[in-house]
Amino acid sequence: DFDNNEGFVELEYLYVRECNQMKCLLDTVDGILPRLVFPNLKELRLFRLPNFMEICHGQLSADSFSKLQKLGVESCDSMSNVFDLEGLAIGDDQVDDIKLSSSLKELYLRDLPNLIH
Repeated sequence: DFDNNEGFVELEYLYVRECNQMKCLLDTVDGILPRLVFPNLKELRLFRLPNFMEICHGQLSADSFSKLQKLGVESCDSMSNVFDLEGLAIGDDQVDDIKLSSSLKELYLRDLPNLIH
């Protein structure tokens, strides 16, 4: 339900694997998805997504993915970045921009030939 400008608020674990057509997990550029998504997600695993380029295309609020503890990305040949932290929509309080990195305890990146940052 995206009526309250929030998305997937109860989801804690998400595993995506072998989806050849998927290019990104979220696309907020066209304004259809809410800016706050996955606020309670603890673990995200992406595996064998050959056309996957980025987790989010567009801006998210700083509270999106704020509880993410484990992130695993493997065999995503087209992926150039994991999280574009410059793309986070943060307010005047610069403490918000470290929410993602402060909750992350495990980062697994493997077989990402086009990864830049």
